[in-house]
Amino acid sequence: MPTRTITSTEAQNNFGQIIDAVVQEHTRYIIKRRNVPQAIMMSLSDFRQLLSDAEE
Repeated sequence: MPTRTITSTEAQNNFGQIIDAVVQEHTRYIIKRRNVPQAIMMSLSDFRQLLSDAEE
C-alpha cells in the first residue's frame, strides 16, 4: 500500500482522483496543512482492517 503526502489544497483540487486511488489502489494519503501533517485518507476497508488488527 503506497502512502503519499499532499497539501490540503491538492486534496481539495483532486478530491475525486484521490478517492479513486484510495479505493482502487489502496493508496493512503497524509494531508498537510501549513506544512504540518493533519489528517490521513484511507479506504474504508483498510480502516476496518486496521481496527480489526488493533483489537487482536
